[in-house]
Amino acid sequence: MPNRLRRSASRASASRLRSDLGVSCAADAVNIFQAIDLSQSTRIERKRQIARQSCMARSDDPDALPKPDEPLDRTVRLPPNDCSLAGTVQQGRDMMFAQLAGVDMAEADFYWAMFHDAVLEGAILARCDLRGATFNSANLRRADLRGANCGLDNLGGSTDFIGADLSGADLRRANIGGADFTGAKLIGADLSDANAVSELPNWRLTWFRGADLTNARLAGARLSGATYDDRTVFPRGFNPNEAGMIRFIGR
Repeated sequence: MPNRLRRSASRASASRLRSDLGVSCAADAVNIFQAIDLSQSTRIERKRQIARQSCMARSDDPDALPKPDEPLDRTVRLPPNDCSLAGTVQQGRDMMFAQLAGVDMAEADFYWAMFHDAVLEGAILARCDLRGATFNSANLRRADLRGANCGLDNLGGSTDFIGADLSGADLRRANIGGADFTGAKLIGADLSDANAVSELPNWRLTWFRGADLTNARLAGARLSGATYDDRTVFPRGFNPNEAGMIRFIGR
């Protein structure tokens, strides 16, 4: 691409970012974009380090470690109604693909934990610390997330529910400020009195882009500053503008 066109594209991108984030100049917008990217990379790498350390700490016996030629399957599987994780500290734990349907994990600390593609249908995560955790593509249908803290982590990183299924989930009084529900299913979910106001509104927004909130209950929910787009489906009669939500225009 010629330098002239490249500079023009860069200015246009900075202008769009400046408009989205409400910053005063293009330089500020670019700096914020770089900071967000660095924060995300740092957070992901830190999660990996914590997960590795946690795994090593749990294996005091060298013979218990898998041999190089053995299949590595550390998928966590617990039966319904198991409560062995309730109230425990599981920071940064790798729970990807975990089978935890109906498991009671109330008040556990899952800060920075990874639940990608996990099955958490009907699981109890009430009052858990889920800051910075990732639930991308996870099954959270009818999960109990009442009073859970899904806000920003200490680096300003989000709790991600990208593409997750939270149909029928209970998020009453949950803190979801800054969480990312892009493409998530929240059909029939209860978000009554939930807080979706981000602590860093000019940096990390609460995203509902492409989310399906059909028949969701939003009574008393604080949604000011949360974003949506043309693909977002709201309950019948709900007006996002009256709730203070921001329409996102772009990809």
